Parts: sequence; structure tokens; C-alpha cells
Amino acid sequence: MLQDIRSQDTDSAVSVLSEPLNHDGSPWSGAANVVAVDEQGGLVIDRQNRRLYCRRAHSCLTPPKSGDRVWIVSDGRTEHYVCAVLHRPDPGPVRLQVQGDLELQAIGGELRLHADTHLSLCSNTTLRAQADTIAIAGREARIDADAAQANCGRIETRVGLWRLVGRVLESAAERIVQASRHSVRTVETVDCLRSGQIDYTAATDARLHAEHTIVTASKLAKLDGEQVHIG
Repeated sequence: MLQDIRSQDTDSAVSVLSEPLNHDGSPWSGAANVVAVDEQGGLVIDRQNRRLYCRRAHSCLTPPKSGDRVWIVSDGRTEHYVCAVLHRPDPGPVRLQVQGDLELQAIGGELRLHADTHLSLCSNTTLRAQADTIAIAGREARIDADAAQANCGRIETRVGLWRLVGRVLESAAERIVQASRHSVRTVETVDCLRSGQIDYTAATDARLHAEHTIVTASKLAKLDGEQVHIG
């Protein structure tokens, strides 16, 4: 038999009665008001001045709240489901909620998410995006993370200004090629270079200046030119 919950008065506790809402036991549907929601998600609704305990239908993605106007479908005996939320007096945000995994699939079409102000994607563990091509376009982009890692076969960037600020910068590569029209580097303390062979070539002038300059060689030191001025 249907558990029909009838309130003795507005402030008193409800009592559970073994009495069907429709005495003939025929299926019915209609609108009703949600009176209360228990911890398990069960709903107490008010229909025809009677309290009825219902469950949320699997297709009802919006969890009803107390005070909502909902649509109920019943077999007239033991199964009573809230299928939709018709009206909510509270103008707060609408939440879609399911129990367990959820998958949205567009067969042969596109799936779009649009928001006039902000669009947020949140996960307590992992957020993944997988596709043959991932394109992100925006006026500004920002990434805030304690640690980041990228593993790519090739990376190409075209920027108007590249500014990198950090405490430690480490790079390792088999080959490094750089080309620029103008290059300036400033080191406040020590600039140390260790190489198997060094070749510096200047098209016009080359200058090496310091308060103290020392040039040493283990076997041969050579200075050659059409003119050599010392002192």
C-alpha cells in the first residue's frame, strides 16, 4: 500500500498511513508542492491536502527543493515519481544533479556549452580533455598551478613579446639555434661557459674589456692581424 503522509496540523509531526491517495488504485499524474526533502533524496509532497512520499525520477536532473512546484506520475499504488520541477520560487542557480557517472553525447553533431558571463569546469581529482585537435582562443589566457608538465613531439609559438621570470631556469638540448637582429644579456655576478670548442666571429668589431683581463693557453696562444697594437 502507498505510504500517504498526512500532517495533523502545520506545526506537528507527520504520521505514516497505509492508505492509497486514489482509492480505486488507478494511475494518475498532476502538479503538487514539495513540502520536505529527506537525507536520501526522498520527497514529501502535498497533493489534495495530503502528504505523499515520492522519489525523483531518473530523468529529472534538477533535484527538487522544499517549496517547488513539481509534476508527479504515479501508478496509483506503490510507485510515485517526481518527473520535473515546474516552478521554483527561489531565484537561485539551477543545478543539474545525477547519482553516479554522467555522459553527454551528441551523435552526428556538435555539443556546445555557452554562458553569458563565466563558464567554470571543476573536478576534485582530474580534469581531462582529449581530441584530435584542441583549439583555445581568447583575449587573455592564464594558467595557475603548483606544477605543470608538457610532453610534445613539437611546439611552435609565435608571439609579439615573450617575457619569462623565474628564480631558476634550466634547459637541456642536443642542439640550440638562436637568431636575432639584436641581443643583450646582463649578468650581475658570474657568467661561466664550459665548451669543447668556442668560435666567435664578428663582421666588423669585436671588443673584450675588463678591469683585469687574463688570456692563457696550455700549448699555443696566437695573436694575428695586419696591425697589432699593444699598449
